[in-house]
Amino acid sequence: MTENRLQIEWLNKDDRVSLYAKYCMMEFAQTGEIDFVRIHPSRFDRSILSESSLDALSPAQSFFVARMGDQHCKVILDCSESFLYMSRTITDVDLYFFTSYNPDLFI
Repeated sequence: MTENRLQIEWLNKDDRVSLYAKYCMMEFAQTGEIDFVRIHPSRFDRSILSESSLDALSPAQSFFVARMGDQHCKVILDCSESFLYMSRTITDVDLYFFTSYNPDLFI
């Protein structure tokens, strides 16, 4: 892994609804554009995100840390069925992407 390249550290939990996003990250890693690391929850650094915040993530929510050099950004990718189920972990991250389509948002 190089310091001048984006590194994605993906919390490798049961997050099946975001498999396409994980697959895209793996594709970027295969072409050498980024470094992509999947981290098992038991080896995840709790100083990045607390145990209670990790527990608050639903299976429809993925968490990763984007690092470049000394900088890092904590990100949640939320593929829930409704914006009503936002995780309280939103207060512990830098970016929260909500990717679901709900017609109530567009009326």
